[in-house]
This record gives sequence, C-alpha cells and structure tokens, in this order.
Amino acid sequence: ILSFSISSYVQNMFLNIKLHQEDGGYLNYDALKNFIIFDTIVWIILFITIISIIFIFKKNWRNIVIYSASFFSLIQLVALISLLATSKPGVGNNNFIFTGENELGIAKEKNIIIIVLDSFGNKCLDKALVKYPDMRKGLNDFTYYSKANADYQRTCPSMSHMLTGFEMKEGLSDVDYLNEAWTSPNCQSFYHDVHSSGYDFRIYTGDRAAYYGNGTNLLGKIDNVEISGSNINKPELFILLLKTSAFKYMPYICKHTFETITWEFDKATSSSHVAETDTDVYYQKLLNEGLFIDKNVQNAITVKHLFGLHDTDKVNANVEKDVNATLEDCAKGVMVVIDEYLNQLKALGKYDDSTIIITADHGQGLFDYDNPEYSKDNLDVQVIYFIKESNEKNDKMKISNAPIRHCDLMPSIIYYIEKNGNHEKSSDSMEKHKKYGTAFIEHKNNEKRTRFFFYKTDSEYQLYNYIGNRDDLEYQMEISNYKSYTR
Repeated sequence: ILSFSISSYVQNMFLNIKLHQEDGGYLNYDALKNFIIFDTIVWIILFITIISIIFIFKKNWRNIVIYSASFFSLIQLVALISLLATSKPGVGNNNFIFTGENELGIAKEKNIIIIVLDSFGNKCLDKALVKYPDMRKGLNDFTYYSKANADYQRTCPSMSHMLTGFEMKEGLSDVDYLNEAWTSPNCQSFYHDVHSSGYDFRIYTGDRAAYYGNGTNLLGKIDNVEISGSNINKPELFILLLKTSAFKYMPYICKHTFETITWEFDKATSSSHVAETDTDVYYQKLLNEGLFIDKNVQNAITVKHLFGLHDTDKVNANVEKDVNATLEDCAKGVMVVIDEYLNQLKALGKYDDSTIIITADHGQGLFDYDNPEYSKDNLDVQVIYFIKESNEKNDKMKISNAPIRHCDLMPSIIYYIEKNGNHEKSSDSMEKHKKYGTAFIEHKNNEKRTRFFFYKTDSEYQLYNYIGNRDDLEYQMEISNYKSYTR
C-alpha cells in the first residue's frame, strides 16, 4: 500500500506532464507509447525501491510507514489549505440552460440556420471526399469556402467567440473570458439589433456553461433559455469524481480505464429539456419526428450544435455510434444527417428562402511539435464553411478561397437580416452590419488578409498570425512563431 501510495503521488506531481485537461477528448495513447513505457518503468523502480527499503529496515518498518504517511498527508493538507485560500468562486447562477424544446421547429417566415459540426476541419473533408466523392451532392446551391479560419481551437472559447465577437485578452481565465464576452457592449448591441429586427435567436446545444459562463449572461439575448430543472444523479456523479481522481494518480498504462469526458458529467447533472447533441440520436429524432413549422415564431436565427467529428462521439458512415470510426467515415455520416435536414426543409417549403450556414467550431488538433510522436498530419486547424443565402440557386456548388473567419459570422447575420428586408427602412440600412466587422460576402477570392488563430494549451493561449491557407498557418505553428497569452 505504501509503495502504491508514494508512486501515485509521484505520478500526480511529476509524471503527468503529458496530461491535458479533461476537455471532452481522450488521450492519444498511440502517440504517447514511448512515454508510457518510461512511466511504467518509473513505477516499477519505485515499487522495488520502497519494498527493498522496508525489507532492509524491517525492524523499523512500522515507523517508516507512519512517518512516510504523515509526511505526505502533511503535504496534501498544506496544498488543500493553499487551494482553498487562492481559488476563485465558481461561475455561479448557472441554473439557466438552452432548452431543447422545439429544436426541430422552423420559423414560419424568415430563417437563418447555422449548423455547427464539432471538430470538422477542412483537411478532413478533403480526405473524406477521396473515399466519398459524392458526399457534397446535396449542397449544389451552397458556396464552399476552402480557406475558412476557426480563430480559436476548442469549443471554449470558439463558440462564444462566434456568437459574441469578443477576442481573448492576456491573463483571462476561461470563465472570465466567457463572462466578459457575453456582457461586452458589442455583444449587447448585436442581440439588440437582432431582436429589434423581429428575429428570435435560438441556440440548441448541450447543458453546459462552456459557451456562456454565468447563466444570466443569456438573458435578453437568447430566446430558448429557461431555468434548469437539473436532477443530480449523486451515485453516478460520485463514481465520475472517483474515476477522475484515479485518472490523475494512475500510471499511463492504466489511465484509459479511468478516463472520463466532460459530457459524462453533463449526463449526471443534466436537465431533461436540453437539446440533442449526439449526432446519431439527433438523426433518429429527425427521422422519427421531423422538422415542423413553429407557428409561434415569425423569424429566427437558429444555431444547432452537434458533436460531429468529436473523437468521443463519432458515428460511422451509416450514422451509427462508433467511436472507432475513421474521421472520413464519420464525416460521411455527418453529411448524411445534413442531407436529411435539407431535404426536410425542402419538403416544408422553407429551403429556398432560408439562409443556411454549415460550419464547425474548430477542427482537429492536439499536437506538440516538441514531441516527435505527434504527427503534423493529425493537425486540422481550418474549418468547413458552406453557405447558402436565401433564394440562392446554382447548377453546382461554388468554391471560394476568400479568407473568411469566424468573427465574420456576426456581421454576416446582420447583413442577411438586412438583405431579407427585416430591418429599419433607411438610407444606411444595408450598412448596419459594418459596425460588427465585415460580412462573408465582402471578402473576395485571392484576397490577402492577415488572420489570427489561438491555439489553447493547458497553461496558455498561443496566438498565431498568418496570411494564406492552412499550410501557412501550420508552418507558423511548426516553427512556434506565436505570442503567448497566459491563462
């Protein structure tokens, strides 16, 4: 027991250097195989050393155990006191959620629909098209932007950046960023303009604070918000907390047994009214219940977030849950869902006059160029972007290399509202969007535009600036040409 306890302590304090935050993804054990061997050897050496010391000094083994246990307990006590003294208060007031009721509803007049497919990078799309060349056949009326920039890696803060336009600042924690983003004057003004134009703004995603921080931030901005009726499954939550602790203290060779993902905590504390984010579950709901015209909603901007290509929630080409599916097969399965959604819109007669955007919050990308076990091929930093404006018709899909960014989404939404005619009639009515930036349509092919990309690590944000395509960004990342923002 003493050998195990000391080895676990050493693991947590000194050997978890390759351990990332529990952010919804699994560790890449194949890439860590050499470190796993090293980690296992350290455990074996520690066990042999401690047992040998006790055997050599067997007359005093009780004192060795007592003093060792007391020493490590004292260290843990000091750490606990320090943690309690320095920890910031929690987010608080998170009893507001995005309700999933009527998530299949379509406004009876104007619709701007934004489908966010988690972790869907444009490099993955290119690879999937080799295997499934017809997977975009239902998107003839769309324009595909082949050099779209995600701005941020990981759902937090990417989703909030897309919906608030707020940029990361030096020294902000994730919680502070979310709260500042959703209460910023620019954000307040945007949602005021949306609502004053006669549109609801609805977000259908999981019961999580990763997008908005303090739940009260949603009030007056998002229309499908309600007080959460969360029921905590205490036994399940207790087991998850035990697994999380074990994950930190176990050697890498055993960590996969105890690995948890953030969605498991959501399910242990979630409301029964949240939207479906599992791609396969949403697909079945779409097939069984179908889209419908919501007669209570005149005009709506709808953001639908699905897990998409997220590594812990992948589907195969037949839209069946399969965490071992290749990214190419998962991409095909996700596009099957998109085709079904668009076909149902057509059946309702709401496809033509709807503006539809299909994108991702971020691509793939756990990497470390200092570690040769990580492959650059696994990095997928840019995202898919398919856009169809209302009443747009094409014989085949258009392709643009215009250098658009996620921060262009907010001004584009206002632009689409202006174009659809639901705005104040004035001489500058088509200029309102410009106070939030430039719309997608205002960026042209072959345009030279400096864009930024924040790569999020466990200790910092790495800010990269580049001009060009994903290869140019990946090169900046490869040579570590970034500015560090502490978290």
